[in-house]
Amino acid sequence: MKDFAETLVRNHDGNAGAHLFLGVTLAQIGELESAIREYKETIRLDPENAYAHYFQGQAHQAMDRFDIAIRNYRDAVRLAPQNVTMRLNLGSAYHSQGNLESAILQFREALKLNPAEAFAHYNLGLVLAEQGRFEPAITAYKEAVRLDARDALARYALGGLLETKGRLAEAIAEFKAATQIAPNFADAYSKLGWLYYKQHKISEAAEALTKAVQYGENDSHALHGLGLAKLAEGKKEDALSFLKLAYQHEERPDKKILIRGDLIRMGAIPH
Repeated sequence: MKDFAETLVRNHDGNAGAHLFLGVTLAQIGELESAIREYKETIRLDPENAYAHYFQGQAHQAMDRFDIAIRNYRDAVRLAPQNVTMRLNLGSAYHSQGNLESAILQFREALKLNPAEAFAHYNLGLVLAEQGRFEPAITAYKEAVRLDARDALARYALGGLLETKGRLAEAIAEFKAATQIAPNFADAYSKLGWLYYKQHKISEAAEALTKAVQYGENDSHALHGLGLAKLAEGKKEDALSFLKLAYQHEERPDKKILIRGDLIRMGAIPH
């Protein structure tokens, strides 16, 4: 495809569309700097080409050049103000930059254009949650789930906020739904298992945390939970094995202290 796109440019010198096609082709194979050069040439030939600005923004965002990406996306939105996807990407770049209010503004503008855009509700929820505005974030996530009930990430995010608010039965329902949609979703199994453990539903906790460990490579939090669940089941040797693995893989000092405490109480290591 790259050879074809390059031939197209050679045979249609000065054609903005040919340069745009080559840029997109190069971006798809990871040659982002070369793609950016083609997008710039497209803009030189056709300054009002919104997609050239947009794709250039995507390339810069992929390389964490958020300031440049935002400028590109803003040009794209100026030229195509009704394009929801362009506004979503502008909001995402603002979010990555840490400009949360500007991100919220773009996600809300996108929703004015298309209230049924589930991804916009999800992204709005992410930013609101990051600001600690949990109730409106829950509302945004719920709308995302209503519009796309098969979005495992939205259900997981909703479950996390419901857990934070102490609405544990609802949180469990969302984490369970996430695992049903995405059967390899290790983090959702881990959340589900820990909630079951805290509710003293030990067999359910052990089952969920076993899957979390199975699908999540060296997840210390899941290993810790599974160790505690096995201990509660009276399976001390299994518990000890999982707790030792959790201690080995845990990098956070505060969490490591907790696991060490469990090992000390089991007599596995000295005080």
